[in-house]
Amino acid sequence: MKNYKTDDSRLVYIFFDAREKWKQRALSYQEKNILMKTTIRDLTFSRDLWKQKSIDSKARLKEKEAEIRRLKQVILTKEQELQTKEQELQTKEQELQAKEQELQTKEQELQTKEQELQTKEQELQAKEQEQSINNKKEIVDLTIYNDTDFPEIITLKPDQYTYPVFVIQLAIQQRLVSFTSWRGIEKTFKLWTQFFDLPTPTFMTIRQWFLKLGLFELEQPKERRSDWIFIVDSTWGQGQNKCFVILGLPYEKWIEKVNNHENLEHQDITVLALEILDISNGDIVASKISNLAEKVGKPLQIISDHGPDIKKGIELYLNDNPEVIYTYDFTHQIALWLKHSLNNNELFKQFSLTADLTRIQIQQTSLAFLIPPKPRYKARYHNIDILVKWGLKVLKYWNNQNFSRISSQFATGKDKFLSGFSWLLKYQNLLSIYDDMLSVFKAAKNLLNKQGLHRNSLRDWLILSQKFPDISWTNSCIEKVNNYLINETKKIPKYKVFPALSDIIESLFSKYKTLSSTAPYSEINEMVLSLFLFTTKLTPDKILEAMHSIDTNTLNNWVKSVFGQSIMAKRKEAFSKEVEGAQFS
Repeated sequence: MKNYKTDDSRLVYIFFDAREKWKQRALSYQEKNILMKTTIRDLTFSRDLWKQKSIDSKARLKEKEAEIRRLKQVILTKEQELQTKEQELQTKEQELQAKEQELQTKEQELQTKEQELQTKEQELQAKEQEQSINNKKEIVDLTIYNDTDFPEIITLKPDQYTYPVFVIQLAIQQRLVSFTSWRGIEKTFKLWTQFFDLPTPTFMTIRQWFLKLGLFELEQPKERRSDWIFIVDSTWGQGQNKCFVILGLPYEKWIEKVNNHENLEHQDITVLALEILDISNGDIVASKISNLAEKVGKPLQIISDHGPDIKKGIELYLNDNPEVIYTYDFTHQIALWLKHSLNNNELFKQFSLTADLTRIQIQQTSLAFLIPPKPRYKARYHNIDILVKWGLKVLKYWNNQNFSRISSQFATGKDKFLSGFSWLLKYQNLLSIYDDMLSVFKAAKNLLNKQGLHRNSLRDWLILSQKFPDISWTNSCIEKVNNYLINETKKIPKYKVFPALSDIIESLFSKYKTLSSTAPYSEINEMVLSLFLFTTKLTPDKILEAMHSIDTNTLNNWVKSVFGQSIMAKRKEAFSKEVEGAQFS
């Protein structure tokens, strides 16, 4: 052991102090070591984390680069497609320019024709005035016979007839023109006896004259032509019978009406076929059209609604005659559009129902002058405009705030109005919308009524439709009309004009139903013969020939064979005393 000169106690103190310092220094080194290990561990974790992030970023970058390359390829293909479409558009524009040039030349030709027509119109104006006077005389005036033949007309009688021809003609015309009842016509003749020495036929005699003339016209052979336009429709009532009718409009007459800006009249058409059917389907309708075409000539066009039996029958006929133009009646097309719109509109259904209830509630009150129109259960979608216009007029009356027609006191009149029509105020927006829609359809119908269907109908309609406001519901209606015209005008040959409406046959059916409305039951009966009389010019010679050709037995046998026993006759037999007293086992 090393020998130290320092005292032992001093050495102990020195060694103890040195040991403590080395111990303190060792602890410090340990803490630094632990701290360094922790730092190294954290740095290692951070390095691995960022390294992984760098790898992921590189992978995503590669994916993005691949996506960019793919999108660039898509853009290139789209640009190529656009280039091809632009080329197609350029070719179409060139075609359109060529067509426009053709149209310009045609318009110039039309202008020259219009100038010719103007001169012809001036010549026809004088004739039209004469014709209008003559037409009036043909219906209700006998002054055309104020010449040397007048006494002969007064005394002219059919063989074995009591009454002269002019009495027969006056009786029939009262029924056709003023819809006077049979008994009313008889009483009219009795009134005339106060001033004129005229015989007075009974109402049954007048009815027989009417039906004999109708049956005579039914049995007359129809003119054979190569330019017939067939207008096809049917009507029905109570019972199983259905009246199937085909009207004929000569294309020559139609063009004359279009050029003269005139509406079709009943005497412009001919009842070519009238059939009473208890069963109607496509095969039957096709056979009826084919049989008629064999007799009077193949039609250029057929107009009808899309009743399932008629539509199917016409399509079957067109299979063998594809050159015939089949046109869907535009009036029925409008009704179908309105039906689809209204069936999905619960608000309008509620409006219509409330209007019906209001009609019942106010009909015997001071509000009766504002009563809603009578509801229609048949063809109700053809008459929506009547209900809409009524609602708007009542709302206008409310906006004027003039209730003097209800009560002399403003407050009382206002309260009474609100008691009957407060429900209507919430429908103003709805009625305005449907009024706008109906205005679009009305404008399109007027255009087709005046100009008919031709290759430029769509162009004329697009020009006319610009006057309507640019709102969703009018645009939707305009688009419907566009599609209709696109479908129908493509069937029309160049430089030809054809009708698009079958309103003339609906008008005839309406007159027939007015005549038959006095019957106890609305069945199809012998009054359908009136369709022939509405479309025929009555003359003394025609009446004389009809009375000679058709006797009472012929008429009765025809009625019995075609219509059989009436509903009233069957009802009387079913409810007779013999049936009531019968014993059933």
